[in-house]
Amino acid sequence: MPRRTPFMTFLVLPEGRQLTFILMVGVFFLLFVAAVLVAVLRRRQRNQVITAEWRAARDIAGRRGVSGKDWDLLRKVIERHSPREPLSAVTVQQCFDACVEAELARLETLGDAAQDESLGALLRALRTQFGLDYVPYGRPVHSTRELSTGQPVWIAPAADPSAEWFRTRVVSIDEAHFSITSWSGAQTGMPKVRPSDVVRGHMWRDDDARYGFATALVRFDETPPIWVLHHSADLKRTQSREYYRIHVDLPTRAALLDAQTPIDTQQLGLHPAGTHFDGTITSLSAGGLALVTKDAAPVQSVLRIALKLPGEEPVKVHVRVVGVSPVSRQTYKVRGSFLDVDEETRDGIARYISYRQQMMLAAEAGIDMQPEQ
Repeated sequence: MPRRTPFMTFLVLPEGRQLTFILMVGVFFLLFVAAVLVAVLRRRQRNQVITAEWRAARDIAGRRGVSGKDWDLLRKVIERHSPREPLSAVTVQQCFDACVEAELARLETLGDAAQDESLGALLRALRTQFGLDYVPYGRPVHSTRELSTGQPVWIAPAADPSAEWFRTRVVSIDEAHFSITSWSGAQTGMPKVRPSDVVRGHMWRDDDARYGFATALVRFDETPPIWVLHHSADLKRTQSREYYRIHVDLPTRAALLDAQTPIDTQQLGLHPAGTHFDGTITSLSAGGLALVTKDAAPVQSVLRIALKLPGEEPVKVHVRVVGVSPVSRQTYKVRGSFLDVDEETRDGIARYISYRQQMMLAAEAGIDMQPEQ
């Protein structure tokens, strides 16, 4: 029988403790196996969810009319930058934006300017097809990709803080760049900037705020004068119009008054209506409103609009259309000024605007006010 050393004696456990030790080891082993199985099952379940999301994203692309070739390209972009959330990449604007930003940054590091421009145009078309090109009025924008054609933009060289602002308008947008041209009748001379120079820009977004940004010039074409600029995702929201124009979300029914009959502004309530359409009132002031609709009303035409404010009786108001601008494919923003509004109705609108202003000021001051019923 071998001689037992002191070390071997130390390893020998009393029989009762030895059984307890074996049981504890067994329990820990079973818990470890259970944890591994749970992790494997969760991963398998997550993979099944991702597979289902890819299938749903492909189905959405098919319903939106995306070709197989375009989908293959978009799928590669999503696989590189959002492989675990493919459905969000084609349904959530911020997720789509993140994929676009990352892919264009990747191409920029590769120095492939031609592919950068062609991909920018394709991704812009896909953004429109997926319905991700519309930011509701009253909500802030976060990138120059969310501008619209015709949007006025003022630019000046960043190197000269005293330079006068030059008024331009947006003529085209893709995901890589946006292009601007001089505004008809601009009073100041064109800024002296060269490719790669940084320019300052600012613009007003109707019913929202004033935004400032800085970006670099890609190129300049002289005839006609076109500035092609990189996009900026660093917009400074510097001034808001909240306190004299309020943002609302009021579904309504509008009617375009018959233009064949001479319109008597003193008898608008008796004038026959032609086309009826639905829309949403997105901003309201004592002088007029803005309406988002799928039907573009002619400028200078007159609309009869149903207006229902909280705490007020429904009324019919008439507005003269003073501006129409596209906000996305087949969606328009119609701005109108009130015509022949009686004092009682105007007072009701003014009271509601005043109350909303008080609510916003109280919220900024941390005061809790009861909402109007």
